[in-house]
Amino acid sequence: MNEEDRQIWEKFVDLGGRSAQRLGFARSLGQIYAVLYLNPHSMGLENLMKSLHISKGNASMGVRQLAEWGLIRRIWVKGDRRDYYEVNPNFSEVLGQFLSSLIRPRIESTGAQLNDMRLSLEKTAGKLSPEGEFMRQRIAKMETLQRRAAKILPVLEKILK
Repeated sequence: MNEEDRQIWEKFVDLGGRSAQRLGFARSLGQIYAVLYLNPHSMGLENLMKSLHISKGNASMGVRQLAEWGLIRRIWVKGDRRDYYEVNPNFSEVLGQFLSSLIRPRIESTGAQLNDMRLSLEKTAGKLSPEGEFMRQRIAKMETLQRRAAKILPVLEKILK
């Protein structure tokens, strides 16, 4: 790889890491995905460790998590006992999988938790303190936002398929 290619590669890997962090995930998850995305061949843990200067434990946990989410897949290489990994190059499919496996459960969980909070506040039957009433109003707004997100998600998943 020439120097110009290397600089682009490093920028892309950094972008992957920063993007993962913005979503609340470990930086290395985005970096591992980015390295695999830009590599024309499957890669083993050792190559990922060398490319990213990360520990074997970090690389192993990262590929396991990405594979669990369906963002990468394990590949068998004839004559080699080690595991190799590659990404699905169809990024819209990957994004759809990300929405289905990560975002949808979080939206649903948030909805259930907000509902529980609202029900707890409603049990007081008009005896809410001013603070309790304020919380009830704010929770109601969050429930509205959560319901909207839950309605938009299937549309986004369809668009990405």
